[in-house]
Amino acid sequence: MSNSNQRLLTTKQAAEYLGLSYVTLNQWRNRERGPSFIQYEQGGPVRYSTEDLDAYVESRKVRIVA
Repeated sequence: MSNSNQRLLTTKQAAEYLGLSYVTLNQWRNRERGPSFIQYEQGGPVRYSTEDLDAYVESRKVRIVA
């Protein structure tokens, strides 16, 4: 990992980090939506980097211009 502050989280941990349910995050991934994830081999465990989760949240911001 290039960023020493980056952590890898399980799906459950990532869902908690985002304030979502585990089921929602799983569904997003299965539908190829949501934040980027890491999977070292097909069918293997999935991990989410805190850096990617933060970037996803930032990309979803809605800015209202008055």
